[in-house]
Amino acid sequence: LIYAIPVVLAVWALVDLLQTRATRARWMPRIIWVIAIIGIPVVGPIAWLVLECVAEIAVSRVVRHSRRAWWDP
Repeated sequence: LIYAIPVVLAVWALVDLLQTRATRARWMPRIIWVIAIIGIPVVGPIAWLVLECVAEIAVSRVVRHSRRAWWDP
């Protein structure tokens, strides 16, 4: 179980990275993210998942504010 958790975490992060658009992969190019996820067993996948979550929150706030500005008089 101790060895399975980092492997599952890395696979989850890699699949999420590959499904993310290239323009949405923030802070580093995709190939660097792949190297970080594979090369740094636990920290790499956690960094990808946390930073991607932060980016999603920031994008949703921008979209929400832009829609509000569009509808507000």
